[in-house]
Amino acid sequence: MCVNCDVGTVVEIEALTFFKLNLHDPVGALHDPIESSQQFSCTAKAIGGQVLDVSKIVQEAFDVEKELLIKLKLTQKLDLAGFGDFLKPLNEVITKATNLTKGRKSYFFNHLKADADSLSALAWIA
Repeated sequence: MCVNCDVGTVVEIEALTFFKLNLHDPVGALHDPIESSQQFSCTAKAIGGQVLDVSKIVQEAFDVEKELLIKLKLTQKLDLAGFGDFLKPLNEVITKATNLTKGRKSYFFNHLKADADSLSALAWIA
């Protein structure tokens, strides 16, 4: 590993390496969503800062998506006029993630931007 690295740097390097390895096998990472989300959370905790913040927002977005899908399944007839209001909770979470990318650029800007931009796919699923 690093000869002159402190423990925090070693943990960060290991976390980033794990994250990059998962990028090479995205389908494999989806085989067990619970394990993948736990690994994502652990990696984000190891990195900390804005990466931890965005990981919490991503988890919140998936929780909101789950609630929306349950409501949608229980709906007898879809009201297209009220669909914007229906998606409002998800849009608020997406806005939170997007706000993390504004202002001074972070060292993790590309990661934050990718997470924020990808959350809009959840609206498509709903």
